Amino acid sequence: GYQCLLSLTNLKDWMIIGDNKDGSYSGGFVHSNRPGLFSSLGYCSLYMFGVQIGRLIFADKSRWIDHAKCFEKLALIAASSGFITWLLHTHIDRSSRMIANLTFVIWQVCHNTILLLSSYVVDLICAMYSTPEKPLIPGQCEHCSDRKSRSNCCCLLSAVNKNQLFFFLIGNVLTGVVNLAIKTGSVDTVPALGALFMYGTTVCGLTCLLFVFNISTKFW
Repeated sequence: GYQCLLSLTNLKDWMIIGDNKDGSYSGGFVHSNRPGLFSSLGYCSLYMFGVQIGRLIFADKSRWIDHAKCFEKLALIAASSGFITWLLHTHIDRSSRMIANLTFVIWQVCHNTILLLSSYVVDLICAMYSTPEKPLIPGQCEHCSDRKSRSNCCCLLSAVNKNQLFFFLIGNVLTGVVNLAIKTGSVDTVPALGALFMYGTTVCGLTCLLFVFNISTKFW
């Protein structure tokens, strides 16, 4: 639906050049944050793709044949999404991160699935050379390894994993707040670093608070 709006209306041109026809972001809240607000539709769909691929990866795999089937499915997703990206890029629209159109979303699915495939191969190789005394669990931090369950881990990565969509959306909203409060194109180095520090602290802090109180923003 979002791609249809981009293709059949002037929404794309408005997101790029705005009401002033010069690409500036001065004006009201919606006009100042038009790419971030409308591209959220594309990024939300990209997140949903990630959720489905995550379910595939984290499904119970007790046998090597299960890993082989998972690898085969991921390879099929990467190949098909790559082909669809080529079709969309050729016949519909070029990829645009700013507006998060369908071409960009499918391209990101392809790109990230290829990265997951590469990591999956490394994990499988590590598992082949692991021993019961020294199991190799790539990606597990020392704090997590001492816990009975990874859900009890209080590291930042676990907090973000629990509320990934919230982490992205609050970051998008705060980006708009920064754009309204600061002229980002002409700000000095020290204020810019201060804004980045406050931005990162706020986003991570809110996400960690949800994790500490065991609050999940998932509604599906």
